[in-house]
Amino acid sequence: MEAHAELAAEPVDPARAVDAQRVWALVARLSAKQREVIYLHHAAGMSHAEIGRCLGVPAFTVASRYRLALKALRGLLGRTT
Repeated sequence: MEAHAELAAEPVDPARAVDAQRVWALVARLSAKQREVIYLHHAAGMSHAEIGRCLGVPAFTVASRYRLALKALRGLLGRTT
């Protein structure tokens, strides 16, 4: 909860907020497994090893899903610009 209060106290650059919204909208278009690792890594701040333990899969699997998710996001970003 304190982390949220700290984030709320920081000034928000409107352009960055729009970019973040756009990226999360694109994340929603990924497969469920890819969305899961992106969210857990970026929003929850978990490492690949932590995500693996949480999901019951090897960290290597998490890393692979993450890499494929980033590749897919790059493709989606390229189509929307």
